Amino acid sequence: MAIRLLVGCWSEKWKKAGRCCRHWAAVSVIALTLSSSAALTFAAGVTVRLANGEWPPYQSKTLKHDGVASHIVTEAFGIVGVNVQYVFFDSWKRAYAEALSGNLDGSLLWSPSVDREAQFYFSQPVVMGESVFFHRVDSDFTWSSFTDLKHYRVGGTLGYSYQFEGTEGVQIERVSSDEINFTKLLRKRIDVFPSDKDAGYALLYELFPPEDVAQLTISPHVYNSTTYHLILTRALPVNKERVKQFNEGLRQLKESGLLDRYLEDSRRGAYRLPQAVSEEESEKAASP
Repeated sequence: MAIRLLVGCWSEKWKKAGRCCRHWAAVSVIALTLSSSAALTFAAGVTVRLANGEWPPYQSKTLKHDGVASHIVTEAFGIVGVNVQYVFFDSWKRAYAEALSGNLDGSLLWSPSVDREAQFYFSQPVVMGESVFFHRVDSDFTWSSFTDLKHYRVGGTLGYSYQFEGTEGVQIERVSSDEINFTKLLRKRIDVFPSDKDAGYALLYELFPPEDVAQLTISPHVYNSTTYHLILTRALPVNKERVKQFNEGLRQLKESGLLDRYLEDSRRGAYRLPQAVSEEESEKAASP
């Protein structure tokens, strides 16, 4: 009898304990759910601000999605729940400085160098570029090694690094944009301008009349193949993890086949925005 009473008491205690455990388990689940929801809400609200500039077809305010490289970066970040805001600059030197200082989270697109990698976290390659020398059709420009460049006036863009920098005797006349360099080349104020092949021709066809483009050509072989990357400043500690997030989004974008499709669309001109037509031109077109 006493034993049955004792067992009954413990049984009642365990029932109460069970109810208590179930209560706390339910509270824990609710807390975990709320915590997870809060984390997702926070992640969804994260925005990285990136310095951008004019480098068609990869980057430009005049192209759909701000250019194909900007599109790739936006989509890769989007996969991992991060939004992107681009801040465009006329000067690549300033874009780099703003990203380096931590005023912005980073920038695109940049090729690796010892100095840059000491200052920024580099993503996996976003695009691959082929560097060539543009020159006038009527020029006698020839080269077999970088030392040959010392015989020519070489143009360059501020903020860019070139593989032949530091070659003895080679001088680079730098200006603020590729457009100015191509203008100087057409006016015979420089003899040669190094540029990414796709980007160079995209800029020429976008900004110069066909008769000007016809005056320029490229050297017959590529002088460098370069990977171009998203860079995130080391001045912001969170970027160490953020670049990992981006790389994961980029990996998924590649595996889906979308990254290659975006690049192919760009080569077909799908990122070009329709040109605005003036009222006068519209009236002429409508006239019989």
